[in-house]
Amino acid sequence: ARDGGAVLLTVKDNGKGIDKTRLLDKESWGILGMHERTRGFGGELTITGTPGQGTLLQLRLPLEAHHD
Repeated sequence: ARDGGAVLLTVKDNGKGIDKTRLLDKESWGILGMHERTRGFGGELTITGTPGQGTLLQLRLPLEAHHD
Protein backbone atom coordinates (compact mmCIF):
# COMPACT_ATOMS: atom_id res chain seq x y z
CA ALA A 1 0.00 0.00 0.00
CA ARG A 2 1.02 3.62 -0.35
CA ASP A 3 0.64 6.08 2.52
CA GLY A 4 1.54 9.61 1.49
CA GLY A 5 5.28 9.61 0.89
CA ALA A 6 5.86 6.02 1.99
CA VAL A 7 5.28 2.44 0.92
CA LEU A 8 3.72 0.12 3.49
CA LEU A 9 4.23 -3.62 3.31
CA THR A 10 2.47 -6.06 5.60
CA VAL A 11 3.20 -9.79 5.69
CA LYS A 12 1.20 -11.99 8.01
CA ASP A 13 1.07 -15.73 8.45
CA ASN A 14 -0.92 -18.08 10.61
CA GLY A 15 2.03 -20.32 11.44
CA LYS A 16 3.65 -21.11 14.75
CA GLY A 17 4.50 -17.45 15.55
CA ILE A 18 7.80 -15.94 16.57
CA ASP A 19 8.73 -15.72 20.21
CA LYS A 20 9.71 -12.24 21.48
CA THR A 21 13.07 -13.58 22.68
CA ARG A 22 13.93 -14.59 19.08
CA LEU A 23 13.38 -10.99 17.94
CA LEU A 24 16.16 -9.82 20.28
CA ASP A 25 18.46 -12.79 19.64
CA LYS A 26 21.88 -11.56 18.48
CA GLU A 27 22.31 -14.87 16.64
CA SER A 28 19.28 -14.16 14.44
CA TRP A 29 21.20 -12.57 11.56
CA GLY A 30 18.22 -12.61 9.21
CA ILE A 31 16.07 -10.42 11.45
CA LEU A 32 19.00 -8.21 12.41
CA GLY A 33 19.84 -7.77 8.71
CA MET A 34 16.27 -6.78 7.86
CA HIS A 35 16.35 -4.10 10.56
CA GLU A 36 19.73 -2.78 9.38
CA ARG A 37 18.67 -2.58 5.72
CA THR A 38 15.42 -0.89 6.68
CA ARG A 39 17.23 1.77 8.71
CA GLY A 40 19.66 2.29 5.83
CA PHE A 41 16.72 3.39 3.69
CA GLY A 42 15.23 5.55 6.45
CA GLY A 43 12.39 3.13 7.08
CA GLU A 44 10.77 1.35 9.99
CA LEU A 45 10.35 -2.40 10.53
CA THR A 46 8.12 -4.01 13.13
CA ILE A 47 7.91 -7.75 13.71
CA THR A 48 5.48 -9.21 16.22
CA GLY A 49 4.29 -12.71 16.85
CA THR A 50 2.01 -14.71 19.03
CA PRO A 51 3.10 -18.29 19.67
CA GLY A 52 0.66 -20.65 17.99
CA GLN A 53 -1.08 -17.85 16.08
CA GLY A 54 1.44 -16.49 13.59
CA THR A 55 3.81 -13.63 12.85
CA LEU A 56 3.19 -10.10 11.54
CA LEU A 57 5.86 -8.08 9.73
CA GLN A 58 5.19 -4.42 8.92
CA LEU A 59 7.63 -2.42 6.80
CA ARG A 60 7.39 1.30 6.06
CA LEU A 61 9.84 2.82 3.57
CA PRO A 62 9.94 6.43 2.39
CA LEU A 63 9.53 6.91 -1.35
CA GLU A 64 12.07 9.70 -1.49
CA ALA A 65 15.79 9.13 -1.05
CA HIS A 66 17.07 9.13 2.54
CA HIS A 67 20.24 11.15 3.19
CA ASP A 68 22.22 11.08 6.43
